[in-house]
Amino acid sequence: MSRIVGAVLLALALLTTPAGAKAPKACKHLHGKAHKACMHKHARPKPITVATTLLDGSAITTSAGTFGLAGTLNGSIPSKVQLNTPTVVTDTRGTLTAAGCGAIGFGPAPGVMVLNADGTVLASLHLTLPDCGGDTTLLLGGTATQPDGLNALVLDSVPGPVTAHLVVKVDLSGS
Repeated sequence: MSRIVGAVLLALALLTTPAGAKAPKACKHLHGKAHKACMHKHARPKPITVATTLLDGSAITTSAGTFGLAGTLNGSIPSKVQLNTPTVVTDTRGTLTAAGCGAIGFGPAPGVMVLNADGTVLASLHLTLPDCGGDTTLLLGGTATQPDGLNALVLDSVPGPVTAHLVVKVDLSGS
């Protein structure tokens, strides 16, 4: 089951292309006002910054014990948010600390979070726990429900040597 979730998250991350600043090929041959109009028509949206804050109750369990987690994860949505379609948050990194376990680093691959239209949320985080277990990949899932929605989202990891229970606030405002 966890391999399927990981494969889905990886496929979604690879299919999401980051916004770039290059002119579309259709506009390269135009000059002046026509070029400007073409660029406006084919403009790529700016990425939307997403901040995910860990709330009280977040914890990680390793072979060394269970530790409270605190911190913030930042990522981006490479294009506009479209309702009724999955929204993929890429390049998720940040600052996490585990009380009694020290600073937590991020692996070479950034994390990914998928916010589905039905309220389900899937996430993967590649963490380095230098004082409490080494490198690990957490696959997490949860459902945004009323009345809290993304303001108190609970994400639990699939069973493994390292598990996590995260209570997070996901801010899609872009600020």
